Amino acid sequence: MAFGCYRLNSTPKLSQPPTVVPVGSSSHPSGPSDKKKHPQKIHCRWIFLTYTDSSLEQEDDFVNGFRAMLKRESLASSTFYGCREEHAESGVLYHVLLHLEKQVNWKVSSAHRYLLVSNNPHESINIVTRHPRVIYQDFIYSHVEYCEQIALDDCFGIRPSISAAQDARYKRKWVEVDQQPTKTAKRAKIIERLPHEYDRHFDSINPALDYVHPKED
Repeated sequence: MAFGCYRLNSTPKLSQPPTVVPVGSSSHPSGPSDKKKHPQKIHCRWIFLTYTDSSLEQEDDFVNGFRAMLKRESLASSTFYGCREEHAESGVLYHVLLHLEKQVNWKVSSAHRYLLVSNNPHESINIVTRHPRVIYQDFIYSHVEYCEQIALDDCFGIRPSISAAQDARYKRKWVEVDQQPTKTAKRAKIIERLPHEYDRHFDSINPALDYVHPKED
């Protein structure tokens, strides 16, 4: 079985990669090296948000609250695409890929207040920003795919346009990974060609490599 197929057909576990800026308390603690990699400011137009253990159980309530938040912050023309996810242990989560109508320059310490959707001041929000090595098209495609793996055709918002060429280029990178003969070579190729995927799916990629190459240490 090809490693790319194993990875693409497996719903990744929610994790907090080094590109995540934790805002507020989180039920998914970051790794020991994450703190050094957090930017002091959020200076971009595309961000991926995860609202963990949300008090808004109904998707419509969350979406309406999200629109109200954008209007409150004078960002009403921004677009978003996301999904609802429910876990037995961690409750309801919402994942949202947000395209801001203008580039923001937010302090991390202030982002929680700007992005608050519910009336709970302790609402936990994880923010993923683009890694410098990742082009915007890959960042967008990766998170659209992530939401659609979870919700299939039941996502909310406006789906970002993804060209057939972009889709093919992204899949070719996984073909390159599949072509590597060893676990070490596959891991190196993922880090080289798909660094954002490696960061975001670290906890699921390594078991997948072990599955494809069970005899390698």
